[in-house]
Amino acid sequence: MVGGLLTHDTNGPEQAHELYQKLKLLMSINYEEDCVQTLKALCLMSCWSVKPSSPVNLDGPWIWTGLAIQLVTQMGLHREGTYATRANSGCLRRVFWYLLVACWGRPPRLRQKDLDVRPPTLEDFEVPNMQSLVFIETTKLCTVMTRIAKLYMERHHIQQSELSSIDAALCDWVNSLPEDLRLYNANDQRKAYYRPASELFIQYFVVIVMSQMLRYKERDRPWRVSVVSRIAASCASFLYDEILCREETVFLLPNHGFFCLAISLPLICHYPQLEPESTVRKRDIAIVCSVLNKMRDRYGDADMVLEKMRRLRETVERSSRVNGGPDAIPSDIQGSDVRAKELFPFPLDMCREMNLLESVNAPDPQHSQNTGSLPLDEHTDNPFFGLSFMDFFEPDPNMFDFTIDSEPNAYSTQEVFS
Repeated sequence: MVGGLLTHDTNGPEQAHELYQKLKLLMSINYEEDCVQTLKALCLMSCWSVKPSSPVNLDGPWIWTGLAIQLVTQMGLHREGTYATRANSGCLRRVFWYLLVACWGRPPRLRQKDLDVRPPTLEDFEVPNMQSLVFIETTKLCTVMTRIAKLYMERHHIQQSELSSIDAALCDWVNSLPEDLRLYNANDQRKAYYRPASELFIQYFVVIVMSQMLRYKERDRPWRVSVVSRIAASCASFLYDEILCREETVFLLPNHGFFCLAISLPLICHYPQLEPESTVRKRDIAIVCSVLNKMRDRYGDADMVLEKMRRLRETVERSSRVNGGPDAIPSDIQGSDVRAKELFPFPLDMCREMNLLESVNAPDPQHSQNTGSLPLDEHTDNPFFGLSFMDFFEPDPNMFDFTIDSEPNAYSTQEVFS
């Protein structure tokens, strides 16, 4: 609802921008003496991202969340002991976790080892409701994402046990979700549409995609678009389509730019052989593009993300034609985790790609081919060799002007996590 205040309730982007400019002015002259109110104002400002991040400037969500975290640290709110002496501890705990959750797609400003604040509970809300539950479950997903980021940044080979631990955490999350937030009831019937719950599951599917990227962290390992990633991306696209149909993209915060980019990678990089699968792929990509186009007036990096998607899509399709195969980056079916079906406790008609669950750990190659893709030879020239999935989160789209003759390891990487 904070995002709605800056985009919807102010009767348009012009009024929202005017409010944003007033907040910046008051912040610059240190008008507010109450540091708690300043923290709240900084949280509000982080919901407005009208300027692109390139060229670099002192304006935008990451700047405001960075200032807020500096203030949080000064106030000692990164330590659990501080809350015992605060009368408004519930509010401050919510602010603290909001700032951690708001860092999707940007390097975090606080390291996990530097904080010991317990996650929020219903007791931290003056009036517990559905949105309270959404916030609580979002922080849990953020914790899993932090584990993924930590594994990605560590300079060692990721063990299968570590990957399985992430999968187990995601399975536990989706299976222990409060009944009020589930998308389907016990009879697999869709519950009434509730946008915050849909956004929560979009984040869940994004975390699944990011966890799958860990399996191809090493640059010398050929890329594979896992079946799990394809299903998660398609499910997220389905939920975005529902939001689009109700014209509620106005409520989406800037972190959905990161979400759209994340789910676009498996959607684009899988280039299916069969026409029905190709139609589904085109539809899902079009939905993501529509969301980004709708966010343009308040998300300055929308054009950058769209440009990355366009270049990647052109490269994948060009590579497919040159290499003579249907998949520029083949699907990894045999390597899918056995817990894949636990990650998606949804009816098969939720989205078209859900039927791919039947191909997970398929016993024979013939079964794998039923998914509509054929594997490329390991030695086939691949324009993406030498890149990891995380390279696509670079802030500069010009770094990804790929050609078929690209040299491996020709691109530098500014890691999205640090």
